[in-house]
Amino acid sequence: MEQENALLSDLTLPAPQAAALSALPLPAPVADAVRGDLATYHMIRTCWTMFRPGMFDYWLDWIFWPVSTVILFTAFTFAEQRRWPSAGTVHDLTAAALAAAAVVVALWMLGEPPRRGVIRTWAARTWAARIWAARIGVAVICAGAAAFLLRGSGQLAFGARLALAALAFVIVAHYALRQTTHLVRSIRTARWQRGEAETSVLSALLDLLGELMVLQQRRDAEVRRAWMADLERVGVIVERDLPHALRSGDPDSQSAIAAHTRSAAAALRAMKQAVALPGEASWQDLVKQLTGLAVALARHDFGTWPPPQPEVIPARPPQPLWRQVMDVVRTLLVIFAPPLVAYLLPLVVPLTGPGVSWLRFASIVWALLGCLIALDPAWTDRMAKMRQGLDLLRNATPPKGAESSALPYGLADADAPLTADTPRSAAAQPPRARPRSRR
Repeated sequence: MEQENALLSDLTLPAPQAAALSALPLPAPVADAVRGDLATYHMIRTCWTMFRPGMFDYWLDWIFWPVSTVILFTAFTFAEQRRWPSAGTVHDLTAAALAAAAVVVALWMLGEPPRRGVIRTWAARTWAARIWAARIGVAVICAGAAAFLLRGSGQLAFGARLALAALAFVIVAHYALRQTTHLVRSIRTARWQRGEAETSVLSALLDLLGELMVLQQRRDAEVRRAWMADLERVGVIVERDLPHALRSGDPDSQSAIAAHTRSAAAALRAMKQAVALPGEASWQDLVKQLTGLAVALARHDFGTWPPPQPEVIPARPPQPLWRQVMDVVRTLLVIFAPPLVAYLLPLVVPLTGPGVSWLRFASIVWALLGCLIALDPAWTDRMAKMRQGLDLLRNATPPKGAESSALPYGLADADAPLTADTPRSAAAQPPRARPRSRR
């Protein structure tokens, strides 16, 4: 184990983390173990968020476009034979080949994101987003043009309609497939990051400590605002993900773990005031508190963390009777007004067709959901958990602003440098260097 820690500790960490880790009062074996854990965390995180997405997209393009071309050619041939059976097989194959070639050329003209290996840099992702926005717009235009050509009855109009509809379908299908795979990968990445909450928090704390060592950055309001955002992000990870990573299996000990993490998260959030309105003593106290939390995480000594505070639920002030009656009436109106309108409106206005049935069905579903929300007192807690889940997925994306920094551990090629944790500024930069946002 000691040899493994020494080997992993030789891997290069980002400059702020390396400086902060060297300043922590840790024994050499503990420092080597922490450095090895951080290096492993960064390598796996880089693989999950940078290499695997780029490699999967690369292979998806290699498989999707040839397969879709064959499918389009087959579909065009079948459609031509069914629509014009007397034209002959050679004529149908020629028309299908021309239509498929037109679709392929149109897709090629829409452009592809620049590829330099399989690493997806922030600039490449931005360019890809613009390309896909243009493609979706072209797909909408092609679908409208195909619908307009439905009035034509000639073979040329039929072939053009097929080509336009196929182009719109291929673009939408490719985009839906990519987004589905990205969602699945984001969920898996978020689950892995939640399980590595200890190392994630330690990495973020070392980043903050390393940047606080640069005295010039303390004078920049934008940098301090970014630090406050980082403190809030670390507080959310400590309060939400750390109890999950340290789950015990029984409710009593789990509640005690959650109480400790809540107190640590509250201490981190309290530091934001010292960052917003700093002073010389406040900076020293902030560095001391962050150092204590980082050392406790590095030593796995959670006894030195802030003691758990009892959860206080503020009592709801009593409301007057008229306010209670108004709340009840408002709730009843919100629940039952749509069904009443859906059933009474056809009696006044002559409405017919299937739309009336769908309107009534939607109003009934609305009323049932309204009753569940009104009768379930824990609905707000469930919605909060759903928002936390969405935040977890949102935090599973790779960091931005990584296109101009070097990827650690020598994993990137010279054409596409990248890093998993990009520092906001280096020590050699001007005093008021603007920060690069980290994830």
